[in-house]
Amino acid sequence: NAIKYSPPGTQVGLSVHIDAGLVALSVRDQGPGVPDAMGESVFEAFESGASPANHPTGSGLGLAIAKKVVERHDGEIGFQNHEQGCTFFFKIPV
Repeated sequence: NAIKYSPPGTQVGLSVHIDAGLVALSVRDQGPGVPDAMGESVFEAFESGASPANHPTGSGLGLAIAKKVVERHDGEIGFQNHEQGCTFFFKIPV
């Protein structure tokens, strides 16, 4: 998703670290971010946050599946919008 929603020629950042018994992974893109009105519902099945202006493709299942996998590993998943782009992250116990 980070690559799909970032404008051509921009970078996608990936960070992984282990701290206090947790593996933390984050992906930062340069795309439009998650619409404010959508909030945490972006993690629900068939919700994509896509609009005709920002890539209308996709089923809206990826983040819902990711959330279920992370939660089944006793972890947490979330996102943070930035002025330009968005960071999605998850943390799971080692």
